[in-house]
Parts: sequence; structure tokens; C-alpha cells
Amino acid sequence: MKTIVRIYLIFFSVLPLLSYSQVRTKNNRYIEFTGGIRDLNLDYKSNFGASISFVSASRIKAYKRFNFGYDTYYFNINQLGKKVPVERIFASYTVEPVVLKGKKQKSYIGVELGGGVGYESINKGANTIDNFTITNGTSQVVGLLFGGINAEKYIGKGFAIGLKETLAFSPLSNVQKLTFQSSISFKFKLANKL
Repeated sequence: MKTIVRIYLIFFSVLPLLSYSQVRTKNNRYIEFTGGIRDLNLDYKSNFGASISFVSASRIKAYKRFNFGYDTYYFNINQLGKKVPVERIFASYTVEPVVLKGKKQKSYIGVELGGGVGYESINKGANTIDNFTITNGTSQVVGLLFGGINAEKYIGKGFAIGLKETLAFSPLSNVQKLTFQSSISFKFKLANKL
């Protein structure tokens, strides 16, 4: 946790010196790429998540996002002493009201809330591992609730970088109902709304 706090402090103390961007307006549309590690497991090759989002501002001065994402991790089965791969793809809708913002809206911190639906695959769909049968099912549709905090800084015309902490609650998951992800995001301006 101390590392995350340090990253945020460095992020917001250094980047204001580099900022020469446009002011965010409600007529702009963006595409955002996000990638990060799940549950602070530094084995990023097996515990990571990524998403692509289509972003615009809403009438209530908040960002709205249509997200399409993928995440994967290994779940430990104590009885076998093995880790089982779990993959999830999802689509979600979130709203992110601004909590704190800098001068000229070149930086802000927002709280992201929303929900979606996903498909969870355990052990790549196979229901046996070393003669052990997975009884709860290996693949299923799951609902997701999202909450998180996003700190974003505009770097140049039509480009912003952000740090995110996202908490995902999946009540129907057979392996892990509550997860969090630490991510970095890159947001690019697409066009103005007509």
C-alpha cells in the first residue's frame, strides 16, 4: 500500500510541470486503454487485467464509460496444492463523478461506480484436474459491480494518463467474489460530439 501512495504522490507532484493540454469539455469523446495487476500479485504474467473503454462526459459533469475488459489470475486449490487458471471477459457501464479537480481541469480525482456482466472460465473449461472434479462448474455468466478511484492528469492535446484502483464484486463467482486491480490508463481524444 505504501508503494501505491508513493506512486500517487510522485504522479501528482511531477506531472503538473509537463501539462499543456486542453480543458476537458462535455462534447469530447475519448478512447481509454487500461492495464494493471490484480490483487497486488506482482506475477503480472498470470495476474493481470486490461480493458478498452469508450468515454464521454455526462450532463451531471461526470465521465460515463462503456468498458470491455479481460482479466486472468490463478486460484490456489489447497487440497491439490495447485493453482488453477481463471479467466474473465466482461462488458460494463460506469459513471465517474469528479471529487477533486485541479486548475483548468487538467487534473482530477474521480470515484468510478457501475456494473456489468461477464463470463468466467475456470481451468480453461476443463472440469477435472489430476483426477479432482470441479463440482461447482467451470464456466458461467457472472454479474459484476465496480467501485474505484481514478486519478488523471492531462499531458498534451487530446492525451491523458491516469492511475486507477478498482474493486470488483462478483457475487456469482465460484472462486473469488471480491478482487481489486491497480492499473495505469492512457486516454486519447477521438472527436467532438455533434
